[in-house]
Amino acid sequence: MMQTCQPITAIFLLLATLSFPLLAQTPIKEGTATVSGVVTLKGEPVRGATVALSPDSRTNRFELKNVLRVKTDDAGRFRIEKVKAGLYYLGAITPGYVSPNENRFGPQGKAINIADGENIENYEIPLKFGGVITGRLSDANGNPLVGNGVELGRLNEQGKPERVFLGPNGNLYSADDRGIYRVYGLPAGRYLVSVGFEQRPNSIAMTTQRTFYPKTYHPDATSEAQAKIVEVTEGRETTGVDITVGGLKKNFDVAGRVVYAENGQPAANVAVSYGVKTNNGQTMGASALTGERTNSQGEFRIQNILPGQYLAFAQPEKTDPSYSEPVAFEIGDGDVTGVKIKLHRGASLSGVALLEGISDPALLARLTQLQLFVSITSPQLIAPNSRNNTRPAANGSFRFDGLQAGKAAITLGSESRGRGFSLLRIEHAGALAGDGIEVGAGENVTGVRVILGFGTGVVRGQVKPAGGSLPALVQLMARARRVDSSLASGNSVPVEPTGVFRIEKLAPGEYEIVLSSYVRGDETLPGYDELAKLIANTKQRVTVTNDAEATVILPLDLSRREGN
Repeated sequence: MMQTCQPITAIFLLLATLSFPLLAQTPIKEGTATVSGVVTLKGEPVRGATVALSPDSRTNRFELKNVLRVKTDDAGRFRIEKVKAGLYYLGAITPGYVSPNENRFGPQGKAINIADGENIENYEIPLKFGGVITGRLSDANGNPLVGNGVELGRLNEQGKPERVFLGPNGNLYSADDRGIYRVYGLPAGRYLVSVGFEQRPNSIAMTTQRTFYPKTYHPDATSEAQAKIVEVTEGRETTGVDITVGGLKKNFDVAGRVVYAENGQPAANVAVSYGVKTNNGQTMGASALTGERTNSQGEFRIQNILPGQYLAFAQPEKTDPSYSEPVAFEIGDGDVTGVKIKLHRGASLSGVALLEGISDPALLARLTQLQLFVSITSPQLIAPNSRNNTRPAANGSFRFDGLQAGKAAITLGSESRGRGFSLLRIEHAGALAGDGIEVGAGENVTGVRVILGFGTGVVRGQVKPAGGSLPALVQLMARARRVDSSLASGNSVPVEPTGVFRIEKLAPGEYEIVLSSYVRGDETLPGYDELAKLIANTKQRVTVTNDAEATVILPLDLSRREGN
């Protein structure tokens, strides 16, 4: 169908009660920084716009109470006071309009790094008119697909679609009783528009319906390669983006039993789920928590699974020291039966958690609030383990049960790190165990010492690339690793597009700041392995003290990359 562009009437309606994750109350604890500036549209100030300053959800658990929100005055100006130091996203919430954004999911806005007592002035948030995509969803007989939602993929520099996030309001993407949908507030760009379900690598699509429409792109394509690209321009409505789907397809079920490997007895009332392998086939990727449990005979049945290849696994209760063996199955054109999941006697890992150099009774009393996690690296596939976390007892003792054989790595939960605690080192058998602890099949490993610290130190850094530029899909991470710990991990934060990063709440000591990276999405980036090694060799040492901010500069010489 022909696509036409019609101008959007510029009616500036700002909804103060808009249901959006950025809106919230003031934080529990006040800070000392200030951020002020102006919201503009075509160079003119915007009155009554809502401005939100949202903590970066990649480094701390996102909570609405920690989002600061103000409105612009008659001159379009805003001022946010009592801001705690940290990484934030600053943006304007204006339905139908677009403000600069550097975050694909979660809080929207431009990344901003704020220090204690800092006064950031004259920060401009330039709004643009959003674009609109609208069309009709129908089946091969012309019947409307009422309530079905569309998915938008905005093409990146490599021509690959990246999913668009406009907030949690699902109705924004859904078709009405005529099959008509209308998505507004879109940044200008090239889009793929689709409806329906498909299984993608490292992900799971789920539906509670017995039948489903297979993934179909505008206008009636069954693959991305055949899809018609939709052009969206600022402030204009692109109409006629219709999608006609083929016939309904059927989901199928998987059924079987969960038994104990040692005696063949049924495992009753055990949760059963399924997941997919990752690209390398060595670990399990996304999994679907179905809520299905076995009956008294250990029998289970999971319904409405889309065609594809999967792994079924069980999740024993915390009181059951067993672990699940993942079992492969494939959904094709019929139900799958006879899947047998075996539970094996697991290993255990126990020891004591200690707070080093801390005598404050109030801090010592918080030991039981901290959360420890364990992960196992093994050449065998490992099913998700809901018992991979625990909290130390009042005397610091802890224990993990139901572990598969392999190398165990203990980490500190992000919530605990957010409270100022950090993992300094791990000891076992009188030696540092920075690269993990070997756990044999069914073995009871004891005598592990987890040494924790508490601090208020900050490292504020700047990555300075030279001799080239990083590919847009490469995300840098900065990690603070205690020099005396030998831990492979440490407090890690994303590096913003400006090269700035900030690592907070570090215990006093000498640290090595190390860069790492990953490729966003499922893209394959030629030459990335070599680039990743170059990035990982970029490091700098710094001394951290409480209630102080250390600075570090990390030169990243990209001219050493082959081909430069």
